Amino acid sequence: MVIYWDVLLLLNVVVNGLILFLTSVAVGIRASWLRIWLGALAGGCYVLADGIIAMTQGVLVRVVVSALLICIVFGYRSWRSFLFAIAVFYLVSFVIGGAVFGWLSIGQNMMTGHLLPTLGGVSGGILIGASVVFFCLRRSMERARRTTCLVRVTVTCKGRRDTFEGLIDTGNMLSSSLRRTPVIVVEKGAIPSLLGDASRYFDARKECEWVRDIALCGDELWQKRLSLSPYHTIAGTGHMLVGIRVDEVLMKAGGTWYRTNDCIVAVTERKLSADGGYTAIVPSRLLAEEKTVEGERTWVS
Repeated sequence: MVIYWDVLLLLNVVVNGLILFLTSVAVGIRASWLRIWLGALAGGCYVLADGIIAMTQGVLVRVVVSALLICIVFGYRSWRSFLFAIAVFYLVSFVIGGAVFGWLSIGQNMMTGHLLPTLGGVSGGILIGASVVFFCLRRSMERARRTTCLVRVTVTCKGRRDTFEGLIDTGNMLSSSLRRTPVIVVEKGAIPSLLGDASRYFDARKECEWVRDIALCGDELWQKRLSLSPYHTIAGTGHMLVGIRVDEVLMKAGGTWYRTNDCIVAVTERKLSADGGYTAIVPSRLLAEEKTVEGERTWVS
């Protein structure tokens, strides 16, 4: 079999660079592209030496080379971060390597039972493996960010009470038209008690029609405490959000309670979270309101 060393070097540099980049994302350490490509080049040179000198094929040598690549790209910070980076580096490498092997298996020669390591097959496997790693990292980072930004919200209005999960949004500047009261946007299915008799009204109409016939909602509390808030998207389109002035909003973020008596809860029929992780958007300025003592509100689940 003919081996083209230049193609082998180029392919390994690209793959090593991709693995090192994904490793930097996974461990949360920013590395310059210069360091990444220097490490990738060092890894490519090792592959060339591996095909020439038999001494480079030992497990210990490969571990040392991997440690050298991590040092080139991330430097040395501590033993813990160093070992963690090496572990993630191998994990990413195994995923991509497994994807390449699996992709090549699809093109297996059924006559001989041998794999066909073509450039296209290897490239396809690398693309699949890198996509899987990137998708998993993105989902993990989203979940981690969401966990730190979620807050347990309980709203009370004339004896009606609902509790739901909300996402703290620093970009949420929604407020009522007249008093500039902060607005929590919540899915209608998350506040059945607060909706009361008005739930049939909201279920029977589209969101764009709620403002027009709100007098027919059939719930006296909503008619007395009705509040309209202008809403605009980035594209420039928008409408009025129908909401209600509540007596109290109690939020729990981490181990801290936050309370406000000046808030509006607006209803939407849209799904705010694709996976149902939260059902409301909470403006971050509400968390600057009065704090309450832990355990003071035992009815919050």
